[in-house]
Amino acid sequence: MNSAAAVTALIFNSLGQLLIVKRALEPGKGKPDLPGGFIDPSENAETALLRELKEELNLIPDSIEYYGSFPNQYIYSEVTVYTTDFVFRCMVSDFSNISSADDIAAFSFINPSDINLEEIPFESVKNILIKIINEGRSS
Repeated sequence: MNSAAAVTALIFNSLGQLLIVKRALEPGKGKPDLPGGFIDPSENAETALLRELKEELNLIPDSIEYYGSFPNQYIYSEVTVYTTDFVFRCMVSDFSNISSADDIAAFSFINPSDINLEEIPFESVKNILIKIINEGRSS
């Protein structure tokens, strides 16, 4: 069985805080996550990322840059879907139209080191956050 493909966005505000979303649906309903979702058939990762950000947060990034990939297990209705999450840093200069929609209940900006990793429902997102936190400590 091959991995499914998914995208994840890293969006920082001018204060260096990371955009965190609250999941509106299972798995992980009510828990903090990063914006993103599955790549549709015949869709590339960049197009999926732009689609997901528009659907979930009404955001259009000024630019995107590949950050890395992280394996994950997405458990839904007792079925484990193995994914490879393609992560992109997104530059957004205008947050005036941001809003929660689709499978996002709410959003906030938080310093990465203040995020409680125990609340994060997905191992890939925990590992992404650990990498970001460690990069912040080394700079």
